Amino acid sequence: MSEAAPIRDTSKADAVYALAGELLPALRAVARSKGYALAYHGSFARDIDVIAVPWLDRAVDALELAEAIRLEAQRITGHTAFVMNDEKAEPTNYLRRSPEPKPHGRLGWSIHIAGSGTYLDLSVMPAGQAHVDSKVAELERKLEASIDNTLKQSKRAQDAETSLASVRAVRHVRQEDVNGCCVACLAMVTDRSYAEVRAYFIGVGKTFEGEGGGIHEYDAESYLSDHGFAFTRKYRWIGNNRPRPQWPAQSFAPVHILGVRGGGAHAIVLLPDGTVLDPFHAEPRALADYPDVAYMIGVWRLHEHRITEAF
Repeated sequence: MSEAAPIRDTSKADAVYALAGELLPALRAVARSKGYALAYHGSFARDIDVIAVPWLDRAVDALELAEAIRLEAQRITGHTAFVMNDEKAEPTNYLRRSPEPKPHGRLGWSIHIAGSGTYLDLSVMPAGQAHVDSKVAELERKLEASIDNTLKQSKRAQDAETSLASVRAVRHVRQEDVNGCCVACLAMVTDRSYAEVRAYFIGVGKTFEGEGGGIHEYDAESYLSDHGFAFTRKYRWIGNNRPRPQWPAQSFAPVHILGVRGGGAHAIVLLPDGTVLDPFHAEPRALADYPDVAYMIGVWRLHEHRITEAF
């Protein structure tokens, strides 16, 4: 016994075909008036596929042709004809955007006819400058979306880091050398011991003996870079030795190292809530206790690994 062939529901196809027969003569006349030849293709099973090709030197821009065809479809059917163009849609979501740049300089529009259950699938080939403009606009939207996504990811990462810093208490580390304040600050912001940070700098030739001993902000930044942290530094002075308008600057990182007293001779740690951890003092302090702030180093943790080698 042979298998029966599937029965095809032709009701919609018949309705689409009938509408196409009603529209195409008028649409061809409009296209001709605009300098184009218009032909149909496809099965008319779901939509009405038409393609327009510039035929005369006086052919208008593809955008003008598409609008003229939309208006004519609306006039013939007596129903609203419209295209979707949602500026908030994804950059390449051409179910909600138009026109769609297609291969070989072709532009495509879906012109929906209200109440008909179908639409005109119009292609204009080639579309010249209109195609170039649409393709540039698409690439600009992609770039803008990519930048927005990067900024959102960066903001989420920054918010997460700030939240983590507020949850994970920064240990108050005291300096064990007269000139060990910066070492103690590094121990606090990197969650290491004073001895561990000090040993690192001894290993790279630094000394903590005598008046010239200790490390400076440049050494601290080098240590941060080598141990999985990012940083940025702001000075009190900008440009041609002009004072920064707002100083000290507002908190801009999960945690900060500040240089205070005599151009930055002493280092302290500033937490996001404004608390100051001073390696020289046992109790937390306030930023108002330090009127002479020379620089601020914002610190971000990038990853959780340790580099034990001395560079």
